[in-house]
Amino acid sequence: MSSRPVTRSPVAAAQARAHAHAHADAQRAVLEELAERARSAELEALHLERALASNRRIGIAVGLLMCHYRLSPDQGIDLLRRISQERNVKVRELAEEVIDDASRWSGSHPADRRSRDRR
Repeated sequence: MSSRPVTRSPVAAAQARAHAHAHADAQRAVLEELAERARSAELEALHLERALASNRRIGIAVGLLMCHYRLSPDQGIDLLRRISQERNVKVRELAEEVIDDASRWSGSHPADRRSRDRR
């Protein structure tokens, strides 16, 4: 057996180049698809992180309303939702207002004032 290089006919060489180009194009298409999926997954993760943060803030606001007005969880959510609709603002925006305003609520509940007045 000799170790001579294999010579290809011009047709075989052209077919090999065409096959290599087709393979490279297929790999490029797969990589582009994977990159698009990665971008989509990153965007979805960002949306989920924002939604989670928003949900936490809404939960804090509901808790504050529950404590201040002595409401059940359902009543607190309903109050936040109803005021949101009446004022035509998003629930998460209203929740931020409630959280910001809560620092001024200390001792402002009528039941708190009555108990202080009895002393």
